[in-house]
Amino acid sequence: LWKQLARELPGDIELRCPGGIMVAETDRQMRLLHEKVELERSHGLNIGMIDGRELNRRASYISDHVLGASFCPDEGMANALAAVAALADGARDAGAAFMLNARMERLEASGGGWRVDTVGGPVRCDRVVIAAGWSSGSIANTAGVTLPLEHRVIQMIATEACATFVEHLLYHCEERLTLKQVINGNVLIGGGWDAPRHAVFARPAVLQHSLPASAAVARRNVA
Repeated sequence: LWKQLARELPGDIELRCPGGIMVAETDRQMRLLHEKVELERSHGLNIGMIDGRELNRRASYISDHVLGASFCPDEGMANALAAVAALADGARDAGAAFMLNARMERLEASGGGWRVDTVGGPVRCDRVVIAAGWSSGSIANTAGVTLPLEHRVIQMIATEACATFVEHLLYHCEERLTLKQVINGNVLIGGGWDAPRHAVFARPAVLQHSLPASAAVARRNVA
């Protein structure tokens, strides 16, 4: 799907498919990773195990003590900001109409279709697709539908731009680690580390003790 979008959408979404590597540092983690790979292969995923020697050949930037990893050649990444803008432009070119600054207030079934009340006026349609992230739950609630969504704030580290050395998407099979290097050279380090909301302004804030913990996992696995 993403490869097709990259061909069809206007503009460059910076799609790359270098493959994804999930590392294991202990024998127990290797066993867990084997089980995960077997399950994924049983569902048709193109993924396999590689040992430490093959891992070093494919990704010499990974620390020598890592015992092995799974490798999926189909995994990739795109520039999220560029992709959103390109999707909007592509939809507009295909005839989609946009109502900007028109917050939805109510959604209800009406005459075999739907009525969507917004601050910009009502909209009637045959089908509704709710694609509003974590706000989708509150939108669905206005139509009496409960979606089991929970909002969490997480943070990541973005380094200064540097020469390219991370070629893949990197994960850990047990630790909280995701790591990738984007086209302009920044390394993004994440893994689901919690972040709070500012007590006064309610916007996401930085949880200071998550920063060294996240960085430590990355330093241990990347030489």
